[in-house]
Amino acid sequence: MIAKYLDKYTVVDIANDYYEKIVEFAEQVIKKKIVEIHHQVDNHSELKRFTTGLLGEAALEQLFGIKIIDWTIGNSSYYHHPDIPGYRVGIKTVEHGKFPIFFKKNDYPQIICIRSKV
Repeated sequence: MIAKYLDKYTVVDIANDYYEKIVEFAEQVIKKKIVEIHHQVDNHSELKRFTTGLLGEAALEQLFGIKIIDWTIGNSSYYHHPDIPGYRVGIKTVEHGKFPIFFKKNDYPQIICIRSKV
C-alpha cells in the first residue's frame, strides 16, 4: 500500500497492472449491461464512469486492507446496495474538480473519493 497522510486527505496510488485489470473489467461490464435501457442512453461515457468508480473502490481496498470490489457482472438491480461488505457505507468517486452525484433518497453514508491523475 502506498499512502501519504496529508493534512486533509490521503493519497493512494493504484499500480498500473491493477489499473489495467480494472479497465478490462469495466469494459466487460459495459458489454453485458448494454441490454439495459439506462445503459444505452450514455454509452460513450460509461467506460470512464465505471473505471472511476472502481478506482475509488480499489483505493479504499488498499487503504483499509479489505476486499471491496465485486468482480461479478449482472443486472443493475442486484447491485443497488452499500459498496463495503459488512458495513452500510457506500463509495462515491468523482474526478478532481467535479461534484459527486447521489440518489435523491440515500439510506446510508457515502465515502467520497476524488480521482486525480497527479
